[in-house]
Amino acid sequence: MIKNFFKGIFIGITDTIPGISGATIALITGIYEKIVKELKKIISIKSVKDFLKLDFLFLFTVGLGLLAGLISMIFFLDFALLRYPQRIYGFFLGVILGSSFLLLRQEHKKNHQKWVFLGVLTGLIITSLSVKLTYSPTALFISGFLATTAMLLPGISGSYVLLILGQYERVVHIARNALDNLGELFLLVLGAFVALVSLISTISYLINNYRSQTFLFLIGLMLGGLIMVASIAFSYGQIFQTTAFAVIGIIISVLLYLFR
Repeated sequence: MIKNFFKGIFIGITDTIPGISGATIALITGIYEKIVKELKKIISIKSVKDFLKLDFLFLFTVGLGLLAGLISMIFFLDFALLRYPQRIYGFFLGVILGSSFLLLRQEHKKNHQKWVFLGVLTGLIITSLSVKLTYSPTALFISGFLATTAMLLPGISGSYVLLILGQYERVVHIARNALDNLGELFLLVLGAFVALVSLISTISYLINNYRSQTFLFLIGLMLGGLIMVASIAFSYGQIFQTTAFAVIGIIISVLLYLFR
């Protein structure tokens, strides 16, 4: 229970940092498949019996941790990234790099290596896009939809997608002043809900029927998105600090993997 709470905090924190995917952390800590399974149950509820099949303890502890991580970082993100950007990005570079190779070793299948390549290629293509949206209600809905889609996929950062769309600062402002922006918040949540309902069933189906191929593709996405994280981490010129925190991140990734 406590372990899942802290995993939720870690996921919530990473979901707010441009370039870092919360789903990546869920995959690293071993709860990605469980989260997908429970979300699939939620969107498939048709009776009280279906509702009672939910793992409430898991959802509550992970959800509470995720909310705590999101709220804490919404208010401290600017300070942390402004003061220590190379350390933060260097650390997560190491976590993702170390975890990717550990997960690859676990899921290794000789005949399925092409799925890793496809995942890497997809990640590279997505993170190289640049499509700016003008501010409008439609843009908010699209932002909520695409950011949530990204959050559900390891390697693709929801907050980075918002940066690509030119909506990151606006969405952070809406989140910080939710009571004053209820209409805009509704559009974001609506887009997120549509993404959740439309995508989670597909991911669940792929995991249930093509588990190895799906996870290898997702690991490839992580590696493809890693190029962008590395470019941000080393863009500040402090190579020694960035490398040192990347090494710390790799050590943490091993611990996360061993004790997940």
